[in-house]
Amino acid sequence: MNLIISEKEAKEAPPSCLGNLDIVFPVDENGLRRICENCFSCAHVRTCLQEAMESEAGLRFKEERIDQAYRHGLINAFQRWSEKKHLQRSINGKKGK
Repeated sequence: MNLIISEKEAKEAPPSCLGNLDIVFPVDENGLRRICENCFSCAHVRTCLQEAMESEAGLRFKEERIDQAYRHGLINAFQRWSEKKHLQRSINGKKGK
């Protein structure tokens, strides 16, 4: 996989799916999120995934992961509270824009 972007590719307009979590990081039949196969050949894959994970939907996904970690004993209640509070601030900041 070549993550180096040529000058021509960098100047191209980003695709319309840029940063759309449900398109670039969809849920598969097992309920797991996987990177869309078509995205691997895109010059904007890294930026796209970063934007998707920083979108409101991406932050909600991170919140779900925190809850899963808590349920499975990977983090304690204080860590869960702290991380969710940080995410809620980010989500509320996104809504205000």
